[in-house]
Amino acid sequence: MVKSICPICLDTYTQPKASDTLTNDSDDANTTQSVTYVKVKEISLPTNFPISGVMRVKFTLATNDADNNATARIYIDTVATGAEQTTNSTEGVEFSEDITIPIGASKIQIYAKIADEAAKATVSNFRIYNDLTCLCCGYDDSMEPHSTWE
Repeated sequence: MVKSICPICLDTYTQPKASDTLTNDSDDANTTQSVTYVKVKEISLPTNFPISGVMRVKFTLATNDADNNATARIYIDTVATGAEQTTNSTEGVEFSEDITIPIGASKIQIYAKIADEAAKATVSNFRIYNDLTCLCCGYDDSMEPHSTWE
């Protein structure tokens, strides 16, 4: 789970902002043969972000059959949020989007589908990147060394 407490004033009034700092990941590969969207990956968010913020979400999408497109989309709490991403690459393509996380959001998810159920869509390297800004004291951790979420 993300550390969302300010290390300076210990206040929990922090706001995520997109960055290149890796804070959580789910790198294992999950596949689907569904022709309609199904959840294939999920990362839980902290419960104490009092305001919305932005996180960078990256994932790799591939198909096992170049004749059948794999499609994936970022969801927040089962609501489609990101752009629909499609590839026919069997090697995989990395997609990246900066996503606004609304107040009270609890999960970021990747849903995927495949053009033909005889093929497979694979999602891997699902990663979240962000820094935090404290809205109480103004501390910005973008210049600090980082560790991953606990």
